[in-house]
Amino acid sequence: MMSESRLQGVSAEEMAEFFLDMIRQILAVDEDKFYRGRLEQGIGLSIYERRLAEFFVERLAGRRVLHAGIGFGPLIALLAANGFEVAGVERDKRRMQGAERLMQAISQRWPLAKGRYRLFFGTYPDVVDSDWFGEDIVLLLTNVVSGWSRELEDKVIATFSRFGAVIFFARLFGHIRETAEEQKELLARIQSMAPGRLEPLPTVPVNAPYLLLPERGSGAGAHATTTE
Repeated sequence: MMSESRLQGVSAEEMAEFFLDMIRQILAVDEDKFYRGRLEQGIGLSIYERRLAEFFVERLAGRRVLHAGIGFGPLIALLAANGFEVAGVERDKRRMQGAERLMQAISQRWPLAKGRYRLFFGTYPDVVDSDWFGEDIVLLLTNVVSGWSRELEDKVIATFSRFGAVIFFARLFGHIRETAEEQKELLARIQSMAPGRLEPLPTVPVNAPYLLLPERGSGAGAHATTTE
């Protein structure tokens, strides 16, 4: 596990405590089963959110981050508080409202994050402005298991070559893929549609996280390396 000291701004512990308090406030207005579970378990930031934040700070500093399927948005909040320019996409109306409340609270608590933070309501990639595609941007897809159609999966994959780097979870991409065979099929499809260097990441292996450096993104990804 990477050291928490590598976060240069707001620590994961501080953000986790702040986010738990925000979950309480958000759930007082709109109930959400997933975040209710996190609140009851005292999970302000999940293990994968902490480790991905460490990875971004250590290996992808200076990149903009577009996170599709943010939920309430704790990961991009942590990144914004650590100097990244971020944008989040969420198609669930209630979760977007929660993400908006968190964004406002983050901007008030850590004013330097204000102006680094943007939200898009709707389905990725349709609602994302053109200036959020580019070789200086990392596309991040984590827990996106809302039952995407094959057509939507392919539409998302087709955008990968428009970024400098893509991080995704093979197990949680579009729908849950529990078997190695299912994950292997997805990886082969991604490689055929968005050729590039594909590397497994050492962050929560159970979710099969990968870093893709598309061929056209070699410039943005040149400084991105992984540790085993």
